[in-house]
Amino acid sequence: MDAYHIAYAEINKLDYFITVDKQLLNASKRANLNLKVINPIEFIMEVI
Repeated sequence: MDAYHIAYAEINKLDYFITVDKQLLNASKRANLNLKVINPIEFIMEVI
């Protein structure tokens, strides 16, 4: 299901994908994605 959500976010050209899934966060760092996969705390710190 995670792959579907990431693919949907990529296709729709979203800037961020917010998750608390550590495995997904680590896997996304190795992938060549246009969107930024980030945890909620980092997102808040980046946006503010």
